[in-house]
Amino acid sequence: MSERFLRLLAVGLVVSFYVSPVEAQPTGAEYARVNASLARTHIVPSYKYLAKSTAEFQASVYAYCAKGSDVPIAPVRTAFSRALKSWMKIDHVHLGPVQLLMRNFRIHFWPDKGGRGSKQILALLKRNNNREFAPEKFRSASVAVQGLPAAERLLFDLVLDRSGDKTMLQKGCQFIAAIAGNIKTMSAGIAAEWKPYRTKIVAAGGEDAFFENHKEVTTEFLRGMCTSLQSIVALKLERPLGKSLLAARPKRSESWRSGNSLANIIANLNGTQAMFEGERDALGLRALIPASKSAIGTEISTAFKQSIATASRIVQPLYDAVGDPVTRPKVDALLGETRKLRKMCTQKLAEAIGVQLAFNSLDGD
Repeated sequence: MSERFLRLLAVGLVVSFYVSPVEAQPTGAEYARVNASLARTHIVPSYKYLAKSTAEFQASVYAYCAKGSDVPIAPVRTAFSRALKSWMKIDHVHLGPVQLLMRNFRIHFWPDKGGRGSKQILALLKRNNNREFAPEKFRSASVAVQGLPAAERLLFDLVLDRSGDKTMLQKGCQFIAAIAGNIKTMSAGIAAEWKPYRTKIVAAGGEDAFFENHKEVTTEFLRGMCTSLQSIVALKLERPLGKSLLAARPKRSESWRSGNSLANIIANLNGTQAMFEGERDALGLRALIPASKSAIGTEISTAFKQSIATASRIVQPLYDAVGDPVTRPKVDALLGETRKLRKMCTQKLAEAIGVQLAFNSLDGD
């Protein structure tokens, strides 16, 4: 073998090493550290706040319905919006107690593409059987009437307005009290059950463990984050925007009756941003990105800030903005930015932290 050939071989090996380096993946210990951090500083506190805000919503409903004289409904609506926002900030978590007994769908069943919820709400209001609203009976009712979207319909369609039909007001109060109590019970249950569930996350990979390894937990966290971004794109923006100004469908906006459509999106973005960056100066998924790929972390961080800023600059309710030739371009810009963010999540971030996402929960919608 000639000396020249050996030199060429050596050069080739060096070039191939630098052109196609084998990137080190996060270790099991690194996945474990990030998972534990997210559970302790982001997920558990968010569910505690959900429990608090839904309890306050229930209290406001009871106070309003107990008054015999005219009192404003505004405090109830404010408490509702606060509870809704607290749910939107944590609905990217798709594992654990929230899935037990279909709590996620029972708290927030949307989109209701067939209008099933509206039909069932009206049917319940017309019945004379008050036992339908007893807690043990109501928690077995259709998911379309149990959660926040049903409460919104009652609160913002004048069913609970004291200037309207008094019989309907009484029935509506029984209905929304059942919803508020149901949501409070589920939220409190989720918050309480996350304490023991955290031990399953910490024990991942052990003998008889719930999770095969720590990477599996990280994969579920990332899947939930990316699915939330996909929901913003496909359901919360594309559906109401339609293909053109004339094809806009404002009533396809989420929470359009209460004017919370954009607030929901911002809360979703804040929640997924916290999953990525970490919360309370703790670790998030970004901490798993290797130093050699730190530019990906910076790019995603910038994209989150830009999307939140763009959404915050849309002052009109989304219901009006999608059909307004002046404001619609801002919604289009938000759609473009969240599409890029979703793509970064499913491709660049997943690859950088060594995770494969085979599908998301919106596939087939």
